[in-house]
Amino acid sequence: MKKYLLGIIISAVLIFPGCRKSGFDSSHFSLLPEGATALFSVNVQKLVAIPEINRLFQDELKKDNKHFFAAIYQQLEKDLTQASVAIYSPENKPAEMVVILAIKMNYSKEQLLDLLSANKINYSVNNEQAMEMIEIRRGNQPEDLILLFKNNLLLLEKKHLQFFLNARKTKKSVLETAALKNGLKKISPQKLLFLVSAGITDLKSGEVPPGLAAPKEVIAELDYARQAFSGYLLALAKDEQEAQNIVNLINGIKSLVIMGASQKNPQLSSIIQKININAQKNEIKIDFNLTIQELENLKNLK
Repeated sequence: MKKYLLGIIISAVLIFPGCRKSGFDSSHFSLLPEGATALFSVNVQKLVAIPEINRLFQDELKKDNKHFFAAIYQQLEKDLTQASVAIYSPENKPAEMVVILAIKMNYSKEQLLDLLSANKINYSVNNEQAMEMIEIRRGNQPEDLILLFKNNLLLLEKKHLQFFLNARKTKKSVLETAALKNGLKKISPQKLLFLVSAGITDLKSGEVPPGLAAPKEVIAELDYARQAFSGYLLALAKDEQEAQNIVNLINGIKSLVIMGASQKNPQLSSIIQKININAQKNEIKIDFNLTIQELENLKNLK
């Protein structure tokens, strides 16, 4: 399933009182339970309206047309509006990541089943704990589940169904997750996409440079307007000195890349110079504004 979540990323209130004003969709996010370590969400309407992304998305789905995403692609532009991924790390199995994908779309059960059948996708329809679900099968083994809700679908692996059912018992949304609340206050849900993470805590020894620690919190936003992508990534270091050390390290690498590319690939050098890395107190911020043409140039570099 993780492979197909990547496809969504590429192409990518029953809530506490402040959320209505901030623009989070209650009917969508309330289906993802509290306790996530990260939340990623993409405005699919904005995404597929970008011709270059639309083509990339189609190419990705053509690689495996025996999947649910391929079956519903024809409806994306008019019926699918939001896709959000919540990632959980169960306390009893911290190494086993649970990924739940919520898709907001106008659909009917009959329409979905017709699409699956038309694309020769093997499935069965079941009910469990008053929830209707479709099991997507590969061979004789169920692989993914599609849980049916009003104007929303949830996708998860069959083995994670009990985790989802247990997590829902609190009747609290992912937006009420204590570790994500601070980051969510800084997010504009109307942007093309956003990411809020409680931090990178599972890095192994050697994956972080000596003297540095993994960020405690990561926030990112991306938007598209006037043929250009603009966005930022904000990471929270343990203190002001740590933030400055990380920025110095990244800017040093950036300078080396610019120097190395200035002769062979001046376009690459120019693009990298448009990426800004700064520290303010214990915050590290990376921001950029790149046109579609500049990104196309990057893709064509050898």
